[in-house]
Amino acid sequence: MPVSPIYVKGARQNNLKGITVHVPVGAVTIVTGVAGAGKSSLAFDVLYAEGYRRYVETFSPYARQFLERLDRPEAERIDDVLPAIAISRTAPVRTSRSTVGTMTSIDDYLRPLFARASILHCKGCGRPVHRYSPSMIFDALLGSSAAKNAFICFTRRVGRANPAALREVFRQAGFARVLEGGRPILVEEAELKPRDEAVTVVLDRVLIDPGRRRRIVDSVESALRFGEGRMETWIEGEREPLRFSEKLHCERCDLDYESPSPAIFSFNNPIGACEACHGFGRVIDIDPDLVIPDGGMNIAEGCIKPFQSPAFYECQKDLLRFLRRKKVPADRPWRELDPKVQKLIWEGGGNGDWYGIHGLFK
Repeated sequence: MPVSPIYVKGARQNNLKGITVHVPVGAVTIVTGVAGAGKSSLAFDVLYAEGYRRYVETFSPYARQFLERLDRPEAERIDDVLPAIAISRTAPVRTSRSTVGTMTSIDDYLRPLFARASILHCKGCGRPVHRYSPSMIFDALLGSSAAKNAFICFTRRVGRANPAALREVFRQAGFARVLEGGRPILVEEAELKPRDEAVTVVLDRVLIDPGRRRRIVDSVESALRFGEGRMETWIEGEREPLRFSEKLHCERCDLDYESPSPAIFSFNNPIGACEACHGFGRVIDIDPDLVIPDGGMNIAEGCIKPFQSPAFYECQKDLLRFLRRKKVPADRPWRELDPKVQKLIWEGGGNGDWYGIHGLFK
């Protein structure tokens, strides 16, 4: 059912001159205009004031005495106005970390929103990482493997346990089969030689069918419980299992992730700040074009500009001695030198015989 827009007729609040507007509900509406046009008067002193005033009138007289009282806006008619809140912009102190988001306080609302609505992608393979509930696992199996037989399994670490001891443990727990070589084997017949100190136990063999939802979901819940939040499903005829986890875990890369928090989306927080600029948006670094402004000059002519000052001319002599030892020509233009030689001059010899251009700046 469509919602009626807010209707304002003949608004004369402050410097408004009989303004009539329709404001849609459920959409973002931006009020623009030149200074003094009445933008704030329409937004705050008419729409917000009337929505707030009508909402407060629904409270008891006792409760209203603790709330701010706003006068009725000057307008001929205001219809379908909703309860309102207003976030006013103040003039905060600007710092080197200030942005539009921090100056308007929108950051405070976007961070929880992003933490709630964001989708985590694995840093290893780039695939989305989800928490799977039993019903989500059933839907995934039904979507990819309908009408196929499947083994619902879980994997547990058992260390270097003795096969006889493992058989006894499985017998007491009621588990009849384990997975070896991609096939279910009776516990009594299995070798029980843990791979990576873990054993995959077959919990159930079932046909993936909508009519068997209850049984599949029950088996999935048990597999997640015994598998400490992880399980896998082997589909007959497939070479790789489908893996699922209740946690934020990428089964392909075997990486665990923490739940996203608002701090991750804050450049002012060490958790979310860029590692390179620490949240300032800029870095202090060496500009190679300023160090070597003319690539057509050679080292003997002084193409490395910082080495030509009286204070650091000794570095020029150190470099020339190093080049002679390495049998690198000092009279060849910089741009014609081999990239490996250029890197060596920048970063140093590594054994203390030449500290490199970076070494000077450090």
